[in-house]
Amino acid sequence: THLLKLVNGLLDLSKVEAGKMELEISQVKLDRLLREVEDTIRPLIQQQANDLQIEQPEEPVTLSTDVLKLKQCLINLLGNAAKFTQEGKLKMVARVKGNLLQVEVHDTGIGMSVEQMSMIFIPFTQADASTTRKYGGTGLGLTLARRFAQLLGGDIQVRSELNKGSVFTLTTRFNHATSS
Repeated sequence: THLLKLVNGLLDLSKVEAGKMELEISQVKLDRLLREVEDTIRPLIQQQANDLQIEQPEEPVTLSTDVLKLKQCLINLLGNAAKFTQEGKLKMVARVKGNLLQVEVHDTGIGMSVEQMSMIFIPFTQADASTTRKYGGTGLGLTLARRFAQLLGGDIQVRSELNKGSVFTLTTRFNHATSS
């Protein structure tokens, strides 16, 4: 499974870098998307004894976007938050402003230094070697998530403090399918 994920990640990254990655636009209700992301990551959240809180708009929102790429971004961000936090708190906050979706993923995990933050979006690079040994990973997840966010007209930003946690903010553009 690990090898398959690595190969798929390499293929996706090479498509993005070559400008060959196509968007497949479909509709999804925001609350359903967030629930699916939570369901996917729930075993890791429980394994690490973390608590998760999700905040989203009260009004139903239907997005027209590349659902698979958006979902992969969110799974990566929440999965990393869960992986690098033990017996802590995770929070995913979704906001819609015009045609922008902004999702913040907060954690109370190990956090990062300024130097570590400067390296996390570089392919095959992780914050430091000890992190790779302890937590695993290929160093492709955040790179792909950021590239997908950029394909969706947005980006991923990070704020972090060593030993206090991190906040990753995903912003993407979308078309309003409907507001119901």
